[in-house]
Amino acid sequence: MIRSGPQPPTRQHAATAVGVGLLLAGWTIVATQQPTVLVPTPNETIDRLGELAAGPLWAELGRTVLRSLLGAGAAVLAGVTVGLTTGSSPIAAAMLRPTRALLSGLPPIITVVLLSLWLGIDGDVAPWVVALATMPLTWIATAEAVRAIDPDHIEMALGLRVSRWWRLTRLMLPAIRPPVTAASVYIASTSIRLTIMAELLSGSDGIGARIARARTTLDTPEVFAWALIAVILALVFEALAVRVSPRTRRRLPSTLT
Repeated sequence: MIRSGPQPPTRQHAATAVGVGLLLAGWTIVATQQPTVLVPTPNETIDRLGELAAGPLWAELGRTVLRSLLGAGAAVLAGVTVGLTTGSSPIAAAMLRPTRALLSGLPPIITVVLLSLWLGIDGDVAPWVVALATMPLTWIATAEAVRAIDPDHIEMALGLRVSRWWRLTRLMLPAIRPPVTAASVYIASTSIRLTIMAELLSGSDGIGARIARARTTLDTPEVFAWALIAVILALVFEALAVRVSPRTRRRLPSTLT
């Protein structure tokens, strides 16, 4: 019987390096059999990435990251606020359940189309798309954490007639911190992808807009270069997710996993 267990970090890093090497090898093999307009080689992509670094890279990167952070911040703030309300009041939860279902089921691409119609093609819709698409995550996480608070603690607080501020800061916020932290990190990593998608469909600047422009001119090496940057951004935020403690991960609601 073969037993598998945790592998040493050195072996894990070596395995990751092998995986990256296999991807690069496969990319190179495909690129050598196709014209550059379809699949550029890794060297052509890196060369174009160097050109972008000497030009618009940092400005466009800053715009995309700022939009994603604005949308993620709004999603967390709104989700926690509504989650505290619906977690504390069954009536409020029932009233807002259709709204939560609407936000959870609405495809982000439809949100982009609608916001483009309402705000105009030059409107900065990306933060709105991120906020509306990801806000239900913190909403659900907060509401479930509030409902999981020991009823005896709530009854004791009511019996002692402590202030609502005390109940919020000493009872509710400590209870919701782990799941909200986990949901927030997940939102941060997802917000980059949503922002780039919104910029590609309706933006005039940012990484997504540059990808759309390169696609129109059939500048495939630039498309691949921006895609590589987007992957690196996603990996950076995924690395933040790895730092979430096991206890926080266990408190993440099942709807988020």
